[in-house]
Amino acid sequence: MMHRSHLIVALTLGAAGAAVRLRGAAPDGRELRIFLNERVAGPRGQRDGVGPDNKSARARRRARQHLRAQKKITRRLQEPDPEDDEYYHDDDYEYESTVEDAREAFIFFVVVACLICCCCGSCAARRLARRNYPHGRELRRPLLDDTNAEVALGSSGEDWPCPVCRHANPPSRSCCDVCRLSRKDALSRKDAYENEARRANGLPVEKEPASPSLANFFSRSTDEDEAPIRLTPLQKRAARRHRWRRAVENDGIVWRGDDSSPASVVLELRDDNAVIVEAAGASADLTGEGSLGHKYASRTKPEELERASQLPFREKYLWFERELDSIRSAPGDGYARLDVRRDRLLEDSVQQLLALEPKHLRRWMRVQFSDEPGIDVGGLEREWFSLACAAILDQDVGVFAGASDGGLKFDPSASLPPDLGGHPRSRELYEFFGRFIGKALLERVPLDARLASPIYAQLLGRVVEFEDLRCLDEDLAKNLKWLLDQKDVSGLGLDFSVSIARRCPYGNMSSSEEFVAASSDVVVKELVENGKNTPVTNDNVHDYVRLLWRHHACSNDAVYHLARGLYAVLPPDLLSVFDAYELELLLCGAEEVDVDDWERHTEYAGEYRRRGANHPVVKWWWRAVRALEPQDRAKLLQFCTGSARVPSFGFRALQRNDGRFQRFCVQSLPRTAPRFPRAHTCFNRVDLPLYASYAELAAGLRVVLAMEATGFTMD
Repeated sequence: MMHRSHLIVALTLGAAGAAVRLRGAAPDGRELRIFLNERVAGPRGQRDGVGPDNKSARARRRARQHLRAQKKITRRLQEPDPEDDEYYHDDDYEYESTVEDAREAFIFFVVVACLICCCCGSCAARRLARRNYPHGRELRRPLLDDTNAEVALGSSGEDWPCPVCRHANPPSRSCCDVCRLSRKDALSRKDAYENEARRANGLPVEKEPASPSLANFFSRSTDEDEAPIRLTPLQKRAARRHRWRRAVENDGIVWRGDDSSPASVVLELRDDNAVIVEAAGASADLTGEGSLGHKYASRTKPEELERASQLPFREKYLWFERELDSIRSAPGDGYARLDVRRDRLLEDSVQQLLALEPKHLRRWMRVQFSDEPGIDVGGLEREWFSLACAAILDQDVGVFAGASDGGLKFDPSASLPPDLGGHPRSRELYEFFGRFIGKALLERVPLDARLASPIYAQLLGRVVEFEDLRCLDEDLAKNLKWLLDQKDVSGLGLDFSVSIARRCPYGNMSSSEEFVAASSDVVVKELVENGKNTPVTNDNVHDYVRLLWRHHACSNDAVYHLARGLYAVLPPDLLSVFDAYELELLLCGAEEVDVDDWERHTEYAGEYRRRGANHPVVKWWWRAVRALEPQDRAKLLQFCTGSARVPSFGFRALQRNDGRFQRFCVQSLPRTAPRFPRAHTCFNRVDLPLYASYAELAAGLRVVLAMEATGFTMD
């Protein structure tokens, strides 16, 4: 309000100056000249006190009169005519100047009064607007934010590299996004972890420095120095992710192994549903079948793809963002609309998404839930992605099952023939899920779809290694390893067949050339012709291990339809620059909700704008969020943004459905509003009432978390 008081003082001083100038313009007291033509009246003959007998006096008088008359004529000739306008020129000028000053002063006072009234009215109107329309300022914001990805994500110089997997992590991460190594350990024992990573890749280990630096000496204890480093299974697999890299061969982009795996991989998806990977020069025990998608004519030059594949993940992400903008349809081309029912969400989603033509899959998408008044500006779409993802990945559906690494793998029983108990719609569901994750990548929506890493590797066409079986079934990998170490296996009673449990309540007891119905619950698959009658001996044990590993690690039919759906939305060359771990991070985002990063990249509006994070209610809000369990934080994030996952670069990378960056916002509610938080998922915003205490805020938050975090209602 300081600028308004200064304005009023300046206007008052100006008015006082005008009044002083008006008073100074008064006349100077000079009397007007008046010419009298009549003399003082008196008796006849005695005018001017002269009697009739005094003739000499009369003569002198007349002479004086004549002289005065001559002087009078002379003066009149020298002075202006009284009837002339110039006679009163000086006095009239002063008079007109005084009137003009008075008029200007009056106008000045009127203008000042109007300005004061406008200022007071504007202040009153703003206060009334803030009280009655708390969201008015936000509604006047431009709908399109010109902030690009480079500005929103920051510079790559702030990232810290992981010594195990060599992934460049954002500065806000407390652990590596790929191998989960803590930042503290990565910085304090960098050389030791680098040596362990080299050992995991079968490379010679460099000698660790004998004397640590002075900073490291004081930063860690002696016990930590002497403690041996043991990499977790995830860290060992992540350390080996650089064994395969992209290279240009025969005017195409292929996977090529390093010195320890010198194999170039050529990928093809044939029309007869056969997925082929030719691994030239690689042993059969280390390579298997996979899928890249359609054999396509690349839009991007192979040299450009090779260059992009060697960039850090941040630069790859920016490259991927630019490519997505180039292939996405313009808003004027229309929208891909889905109208789904909540009680039959998966069925409606599968039917409508598979019905879209490939050229319509790259259009902007709008989702409408039946019998709900919500209008999709991004929030309903993110909610649909979250609900449909949970529905298709539900193990009761019968197409995915749990894997040893915590992710999901293809359910072996789903790929059985339908007449033997296989899922009757497995191919349709796999193709739908491929289109689903491709659409999620195009719409920049992170999914809670953590598949096993061999599935991502097969989607990218990378060779599946024997160690990848540990991600799917660790017990089976240990058993096969034990079997190869045995000197005599002929007495174990093994044959070239594998049993598959039938989970679907369909099918009969019929058999085929490859499958045999052993019972109502089990189907036997023969790995070779007449495999059930072919025993495993010391001579063919390696073939048995290879075939059994390939059966569990490479699901050709499922991968084929998954890749077919994925690459109907995105060209394969856009994903070819990523490896399996980077693709998972790109699709699923960050694994945990970092409250510090959430608070750091939050904006405030309404009553919270001026004080921001220092407002008492805002402090209570972050205190309550930190006190929540991880699953409750994810549910709160689902309530506020429509998605329970955070983008790979944290809360600074939150986006709307148009690809524009939209940070999380905390908006105030008037004291007369309901005492519960209110969310606007389309704009990543939560409306927080002006609570009187922390206990009141925590109680309102508990009520919100106890309710269903999905659904749209008119508040």
